[in-house]
Amino acid sequence: MPLAPELSAAGALLVAVIFIFGGTVKGATGFGLPLTTISLLPLVVPLDLALALNTLVVPITNAAQSVAYGPALANIRICLPLVAGVAATVFLAAAAVASVGEEALRVAMGLLLIGFAALSFAAPRLRVSKRMERPAGFAAGMAGGVAGAAFTAPGPIYAMWFAGLGLERRRFIGAMGVAMFASGLLVSGAFWASGILDGPRAAMSAACALPAFLGMWIGERLARRLDQETFRRIILLMLAGLGLRHLWIVLA
Repeated sequence: MPLAPELSAAGALLVAVIFIFGGTVKGATGFGLPLTTISLLPLVVPLDLALALNTLVVPITNAAQSVAYGPALANIRICLPLVAGVAATVFLAAAAVASVGEEALRVAMGLLLIGFAALSFAAPRLRVSKRMERPAGFAAGMAGGVAGAAFTAPGPIYAMWFAGLGLERRRFIGAMGVAMFASGLLVSGAFWASGILDGPRAAMSAACALPAFLGMWIGERLARRLDQETFRRIILLMLAGLGLRHLWIVLA
């Protein structure tokens, strides 16, 4: 996968707007920033640059969330099997992503977005037994390592596992913050090792955290005024539509 050229001024502005919107989704719902931004960024920049720009934003924005929604130590303990699973797959997956074509990644991204939206609307009630908690967490982490390397957006996989544990909303958001922070660091290291991320791109990605934080601030205030379920459904429909668009770009 060839490296993309530098961003133009107009491209940088569009990227900032996308991260503001992704931050708004996260601020209103507690998660969804990388999935939203990675679905929109390839419409503005090449996919390899979109992956790089998303990389450091994930751990930076989730650091605050993992602290704010404690208890931090309990959330870290919950996430240990998952993080171990991510570490087992993410470096191999990142090396594979660096060698495959953009069309294949677009098809996979389109299927992920459509599948996530459909599963969220169906809202199946999954339960993970205490005996299966660690093995299921490790398996979710392995799948998340692949999704993180391919799309920088393993959140839907982690969310299903945490929902299966029956965590209440505050613990759920805190655990998601810890998982996405640790996963984001591992994905960043894997992208650096595979050549997707370099010094200039790392600086650009870190800078993208600023509009993302602005969006989170906006989203937190919107959540107090808007019906969260309606907002969630609108976002899911948007993601499904973007998934169809990515498939259309490749298959048309």
